[in-house]
Amino acid sequence: MATALRLLGTEFAKGLDTPLPGRKIKDHIANGAIEEDMPIDRVIFHFHDPNKVWDEAGLSVIPPWFPSVAIRSESSILWQHNKDQGGVIIFGGDGHSWFDARNSYLADLR
Repeated sequence: MATALRLLGTEFAKGLDTPLPGRKIKDHIANGAIEEDMPIDRVIFHFHDPNKVWDEAGLSVIPPWFPSVAIRSESSILWQHNKDQGGVIIFGGDGHSWFDARNSYLADLR
């Protein structure tokens, strides 16, 4: 936090407790962490095994009690760059690809 205060000066003097429209910075961060996993099926795309080739590096879970129901996901690196995440989401929700994040950030700067 000392680095953030040094870079931002007094604008965010209260650090994470600095109020922004609607709530404190720390509440924005906490809500963002929750919303990133909504709908719930987004969670499976947060994994990447660096020991595997990218096409096989996603989450892979095979329940021993029901091996025919394997859970396999795309690597998080590949999924982040998937502009059509909406087609991947099972329970609805918006895509939040790397491109979406960059476009939102750019829009906020204007």
